[in-house]
Amino acid sequence: MNSPPRWAQKLLEVFSDPDTMEEVQGDLLELYDHWVQTIGKRRADWRYSRSTLKLLRPLAQTNTTQYPSPFFLNPAMIRNYFRTAWRNLVKNKFYSFINISGLTVGLAVGILILLWVQDELSFDRFHTQSSSIYRLENWAGTGSSRQIWTATVAPIAGFAKRETPEVKDAVRLTENYAYTLFKYREKTISEHKTFFTDPTLFSVFDFNLIQGNPAKPFPNNNSIVVTETTAKRYFGDENPIGKVLAANDNTAFTVSGVIRDFPKNSSIQGDMFLPMSLFFKNIRLVVMVTMS
Repeated sequence: MNSPPRWAQKLLEVFSDPDTMEEVQGDLLELYDHWVQTIGKRRADWRYSRSTLKLLRPLAQTNTTQYPSPFFLNPAMIRNYFRTAWRNLVKNKFYSFINISGLTVGLAVGILILLWVQDELSFDRFHTQSSSIYRLENWAGTGSSRQIWTATVAPIAGFAKRETPEVKDAVRLTENYAYTLFKYREKTISEHKTFFTDPTLFSVFDFNLIQGNPAKPFPNNNSIVVTETTAKRYFGDENPIGKVLAANDNTAFTVSGVIRDFPKNSSIQGDMFLPMSLFFKNIRLVVMVTMS
């Protein structure tokens, strides 16, 4: 019986993996018998020896050269991505239209909702004391007839400051229905965003005067504070401080201060502000005339 070279068999026993040695030897012996029958013993010995050397672990290790993984931002790969995507879009036009339309509508609606939420949450947040400012509301009625009013009685501001130590200051605002027309020289304008307010409006909120005395915005009952846009509407590029506006009942109001226009995310919006003391003076006059 023909047998392969012993030195080759010995090398295989020493260096081959013990777990697979028997299987490898069996396969090589079968091949060796086949080679002897087809090409002769001499050439079969040579092939067996060469195969044994290739199977030895130090020589049979696979190539472990590490090739760098492809960079996913490689320009060629990006072009290929776009080319593949374009082909799919052209191939499935109807479904592509549905998918793109749905994605566009979804993104648009999502962005609009985010912008709306951002706008709502930004209201009155620009004030430095925003975390300490509260709006007083009035609950009226009971049970299912209960209502919440954003207006309440004026004396509660003074009462709260006097009786509640936590209240540092208070601001009252009420719409002006007494003076609706204002005239400067030949220019007469109907104003619909005028308010009576306390001087604390300009200290509690960040509605700082850019012209005038911040410590005393209303020197007297005939003072008026206007916004920049309102000042330009009446006086153009002239200095508005000290200018006199005549109301519809010929009451003269002297401009004592100018504030910047209100931001759009402010819950307080106005063009002109009159002293609250004038409001109470007018009420007393109305009461006295009624009683007489």
